[in-house]
Amino acid sequence: MSSPPKPIDSAESQLTELERRHRRFVRPAVVVFVGGYLTTMTVVAYRPHAMAAAVFGRLNVGYLLVLGNFALTFLVAIAYRWYAERRLDPQAQRVREAMAGRSSEGVL
Repeated sequence: MSSPPKPIDSAESQLTELERRHRRFVRPAVVVFVGGYLTTMTVVAYRPHAMAAAVFGRLNVGYLLVLGNFALTFLVAIAYRWYAERRLDPQAQRVREAMAGRSSEGVL
């Protein structure tokens, strides 16, 4: 029969899970954000005439790409907040509780 998990084991496993959940969101978000930014910079550098193409009135492709980058920034921030509130914050609370149990037993 195995012994019950020690507070230090619990705290470390909870922290490892928190880090895994954080990476699970951040890595794809960075790829999407940097991909959108690099797409805009590539179009600016190699297709400047395409940037001037009118879409509606004085609104052109260049303006849409820049506005799209602003929108993407806010969407990533909103998505991260949503994800953190539902996945990271509860896990961080469990880490704090495990760490409090660890320090109250004099393990530190």
